[in-house]
Amino acid sequence: VAMQEVAVFADGANALTGLAQALGNYTGYITTNNDGRGIATGFLVKDGTTATNGRLLGNTINGPWASSSVCDLYPGKLFDRAPYALDLKKGDLSFTALSNHFASQSHQTQCRIDEAAYVRDAAAALQQDGKNVLVAGDLNDFEFSTPLATLTGNGVLANLWNDVPAGQAYSYKFNGHLQTLDHMLVTAGMKSRLSDVRYIHLDNDVYERVPTD
Repeated sequence: VAMQEVAVFADGANALTGLAQALGNYTGYITTNNDGRGIATGFLVKDGTTATNGRLLGNTINGPWASSSVCDLYPGKLFDRAPYALDLKKGDLSFTALSNHFASQSHQTQCRIDEAAYVRDAAAALQQDGKNVLVAGDLNDFEFSTPLATLTGNGVLANLWNDVPAGQAYSYKFNGHLQTLDHMLVTAGMKSRLSDVRYIHLDNDVYERVPTD
């Protein structure tokens, strides 16, 4: 399970560890990230799956922008929440998964375009090394956007949004509008094994909030 917006403190204490313990058959993988508020990306991995080599990608790289008018993350790192990568193996399937949380919609689109370009190139390099790759998370942009087109631009990653059953391809409802900001993309070695993909609309179609809660 690719996780985003998990609180991680400087000493490594984090909400994911407690959740994994509560579930009982999962292990959390996460580390501190660039976000000054302690927001990070990571994974919950179910028992029976081998997980190794957890690491951040691109967390030390500075953004390529010339000024804050291009991307207001300038001057600073390319990612305020860098991708967390984990090598996974279950049965005869092995792959590298990247949990992502791109710059929010309050930042310019160029911020997410450049983040997407980095992840695209990282996936291509992993594939060239013979690895299957899964890219998942809160990409903070739409399936028709330039950042998503950037991710798939070299033909290495396929966006599974296109394989979701008709009428079900949305991940959130905002001000009455159905939209998709959360995506999962895979390389060909995983796409060939795909049998089904769905969005689970817990925040939209299932969970009824109590007005006073």
